[in-house]
Amino acid sequence: MTILVLNSTIAIWQDSNADKALEALKEMQAVECKLLRDGVWSIQDSKNLVPGDIVEVKIGDRVPADLRIAQLKSVSL
Repeated sequence: MTILVLNSTIAIWQDSNADKALEALKEMQAVECKLLRDGVWSIQDSKNLVPGDIVEVKIGDRVPADLRIAQLKSVSL
């Protein structure tokens, strides 16, 4: 009986930690992004990104999705 109580306590604790981690990730998520679609730059909701969109990311921006770096502009060596 003690093992069952201990097991359920650990499961509840882990679930609580997972919920906190998920909330932290949601806060880090970019809501909007600057993207090039059909030859026009515009600011769109990140949830509207589709494969093939070109996204501009600057220093300090939150990355809106898994991206492939096509071009990198840097002033440092």
